[in-house]
Amino acid sequence: MTLSADRSGGPNRDSAAVEHFLTTPGWFAVCGEDSSGALVALPAFLVSGKPERVVLATPETDLPPNSGNEVDVAIVADEFASYEGIRGVIAQGVVVSTDEHRLHIDVVRAKGFSFANTLPDELRDERQE
Repeated sequence: MTLSADRSGGPNRDSAAVEHFLTTPGWFAVCGEDSSGALVALPAFLVSGKPERVVLATPETDLPPNSGNEVDVAIVADEFASYEGIRGVIAQGVVVSTDEHRLHIDVVRAKGFSFANTLPDELRDERQE
């Protein structure tokens, strides 16, 4: 799997919100290819993070260990109290090292997303009645 750096668009949030998700301990999904080339998604907990590097703890590491080759991954975290309240971050990165069920990931790109104000006005009005 090769990550493309030339894509743009999609939902966006401010950099403070993205930084919040990449620095606050919480649950993520980490997605990548396993050693056979199959796509896998693993639950992972952010144990330490900066916007440019995160360390995620996983119950098991199905991603191939770093053997001189960097492994491309996507990571996603969200939180919500309602459909309209869904917000989160999706990031592309590279696993630069692994140790004891921890993935050290250099973040290449991150974007926030929010479902706030995504309903058409007529549906939003109906829900408020």
